[in-house]
Amino acid sequence: MQEVSDITNQYQREILKAQLEMQEQTFRYISEEIHDNIGQLLTIVRINLSMIGEVKHVDSDVVTVTKKLLDDATSGLRGLSRRLNAEFVGQQPFSNSLRLHLNLIEAAGIHRVSLELHGEETEFEPGVKVIVFRIVQEALNNILKHADAHTISIALMYFPQETVLRIRDDGQGFDASKLNGTDRQKMGVGTHTMHYRANLIGAQFSIESKQGAGTLVQMTLPANRTAAM
Repeated sequence: MQEVSDITNQYQREILKAQLEMQEQTFRYISEEIHDNIGQLLTIVRINLSMIGEVKHVDSDVVTVTKKLLDDATSGLRGLSRRLNAEFVGQQPFSNSLRLHLNLIEAAGIHRVSLELHGEETEFEPGVKVIVFRIVQEALNNILKHADAHTISIALMYFPQETVLRIRDDGQGFDASKLNGTDRQKMGVGTHTMHYRANLIGAQFSIESKQGAGTLVQMTLPANRTAAM
């Protein structure tokens, strides 16, 4: 009973930690999005409004464009506000959370992204979903920081006995042989944490990569950690 209690407490602590990390990671993306995209939209709106104030006859096209820019900025801010809410991930289908996160990456204009769904989508347990999403965030963060990739693709495959999640990039790759062996001390902190969290929720986790051949991150979760939507 004590062992079960310790495992349960450890699991709950990891969920909370993952939620906090998830928010911190999202804050960084949102800061860049506001600066690079929404900030530019509002700057153009301000210029257009200044032009309108200086002329006697307002060009209807300028007004239409300005309204469209404001709509885009408002829509962008609404989407960003949803991402700030850790509960939003728990309330949405997992594929929606992935798609929103990939869209945020794509908005930076550096990477092409894609999401493929196979099979009938089933939902993760709430706590499991938070941990899986945080593992995805960590994997994507590694790609953005180290891979020098052009494309990022995620495949989410639902089978009767398991759910398989694959994250692939076309970056420079690396020697991943030491990551999947027994010597975990050679792993970076982020990679070790992904392995640890996957093990905590009963998932199999692996990273495959070669120099110049990109990287594949794969996680397989047994069906007993999901529930029908």
